[in-house]
Amino acid sequence: LQDSVNLLLIDPAYAREQILLCCRHQYLEGDVMHWWHPHPQGDKGVRSRCSDDLLWLVWALCRYTEATGDYALCHVEVPYLASPPLSSQEKDRYETPESASPAPVLLHAKAALECCIRRGFGPHGLPRMLGGDWNDALDAVEGESVWLGWFFSHCALSFAALLERLGAEGAQRYRAGARQIGLAAEGSWNGRWYDRAYYPDGEALGGEDRIDSLSQSWAALSPYASPLHVEKALDAALDRLIDRENKLVRLFDPPYSSRERRCGYISGY
Repeated sequence: LQDSVNLLLIDPAYAREQILLCCRHQYLEGDVMHWWHPHPQGDKGVRSRCSDDLLWLVWALCRYTEATGDYALCHVEVPYLASPPLSSQEKDRYETPESASPAPVLLHAKAALECCIRRGFGPHGLPRMLGGDWNDALDAVEGESVWLGWFFSHCALSFAALLERLGAEGAQRYRAGARQIGLAAEGSWNGRWYDRAYYPDGEALGGEDRIDSLSQSWAALSPYASPLHVEKALDAALDRLIDRENKLVRLFDPPYSSRERRCGYISGY
């Protein structure tokens, strides 16, 4: 979805096709297959607890319609997938689910937002990280995600604008949710930059000296972030993450270590 939408100027048809394809790999409950393999007897894929993958459908639909004016896509009906939701003992499941009843693409996007809301929020008012967000190697944090807060807020605000454009109900609900979660993400300011996430006991992921580009970059995209904080956060990111000698831009610094509190299989890297 990210790649196809970023190619809109070259070929919008690719993004449209990818949005429909991803709708066909969304479950009735709103979560999605994290990845899948095409198969003649039904696509095989993994149903996971990753907390961000479902929201990329919302992001892609909003960006696509805004750029192309093809609002007719919102009314195209696409079937869901059906299988038993993951049990409390299941981290993920590789399966061939059944095809379920169809729904308009707009309702697929709404189902993703509602699923994220149902999964709940932690004591900081931020979405739960579950099986990892963006970086699924952070699969053992099990707390709250600052970046996912910025991203959910961004998607909810964009979806509210799409609903208003279509004359559909619900825009006020998502605008209010975008503001609430955006302000919660702003609350992750630690005095130098925005934290990445929190463990269930409230400890910041990586402590006070690790900076992650995601939290700083998406803060810059949010109307709910303090402009002063964003300026300081981006300055810190430029200073800490750009290695000019080796011509690298790091995602975060310092690396995660197996000697610190386990946050997922990234520690093994």
